[in-house]
Amino acid sequence: MQQLFSHRGLMHQYSRNPPNGGSEWVDCGYGQIFVFKHTETKDVSLVFRQEESLAVMANFLLVGTIAFQIEDQPYKVVIDNVREHHAPAPTKMGFKFSDDATVEQLMDLVREYSKVKGASSPDPGPCLLYTSPSPRDRG
Repeated sequence: MQQLFSHRGLMHQYSRNPPNGGSEWVDCGYGQIFVFKHTETKDVSLVFRQEESLAVMANFLLVGTIAFQIEDQPYKVVIDNVREHHAPAPTKMGFKFSDDATVEQLMDLVREYSKVKGASSPDPGPCLLYTSPSPRDRG
């Protein structure tokens, strides 16, 4: 395995069926976010290992994913179309970092290894991480 990226950050996972119904962002805590490239297959995956429990909270291939930022949240990256092995449907994950350079580095890696040519960024409507409701949601 070749390590392409390693930084400490905060992870949130989008949950479509939380215990209270509806959908919400679930705080997965702080931990180390890695991007690895398999030396033989060339598959590139993102792994998040939680700091407190050392549990792997995310482990997915970057192929087919789309990364984007939300305008008023410069240190956060949302990765959409995440397909984890145990999940029945694609989901979204959000990662918060302490600086813009780290955000750009992860965004560049996702763009390079997602292999989605010409894909446009999805509507960030449900991806309003860490903020109060937007004006369009208050109306």
